[in-house]
Amino acid sequence: MTFIVREPPGIAMYSLMVVISLVGGVVVGVPPRELVLKIKNTDTQVKILFGDLFAVDGMKVIPANEFFDSEIGDPVSPKSLHGVFINKVLGGQSSAFDMLVERSLQNTEYEMVQRNRGKERKYPIGTTVVAVCDNTTYLIPASTKTHLETLKAKSDVAILWKALEGLWDSVRTNAGGYPVNLPLIGGGLAGIGLPTFQLLEIIIMSIVNETKKAEITKEVRIVLTEDRFEDVNLAMIKKAWS
Repeated sequence: MTFIVREPPGIAMYSLMVVISLVGGVVVGVPPRELVLKIKNTDTQVKILFGDLFAVDGMKVIPANEFFDSEIGDPVSPKSLHGVFINKVLGGQSSAFDMLVERSLQNTEYEMVQRNRGKERKYPIGTTVVAVCDNTTYLIPASTKTHLETLKAKSDVAILWKALEGLWDSVRTNAGGYPVNLPLIGGGLAGIGLPTFQLLEIIIMSIVNETKKAEITKEVRIVLTEDRFEDVNLAMIKKAWS
């Protein structure tokens, strides 16, 4: 004779609940990779995601210095997004970048500054070059100041804020309501020394402030590089702006 020992229904149910709880805990504990923030009383949203700026679709923002230098090396680091743009999109041709700048800023005022190396036309922070390459529009704002002797780019919160103001004006004119993608401006080689979370706060604040004045575009995407994933918890950003 065979005896079948059955678990009491309560124990089976308890075990199932424990498993569901553990799985749920793992899912909840995984930091999100994307976040969408709706700007209240507007039709605009801010999307934060991790990835490659050059791989996403739509208009892209490439920060540059106030001289719009093009020589890869001391004036433009190949590790900067500016340098990557020249090498990856323009095939390393500095002259191609110069042509794009000249064409876009032909009616823009500038100051002549004598330098030992690099360009001598100095544009106001926020001046933005509009360039179309391979059916993609790139917005290149003057986002950093440059030391005349060392050629090192530098920035601070005031410079970043002014650069963003100029950028948003250009986005309003050129985006046509379509999404625009930008990197963590201020967090590169000329970084202003703030944690990723605080830089995101400043950029979001700028977007909200400008959108309240007049719509920038329907969606602004902030594309963070993968090495920033451990530096910021998007859930915390959502909580701060909800």
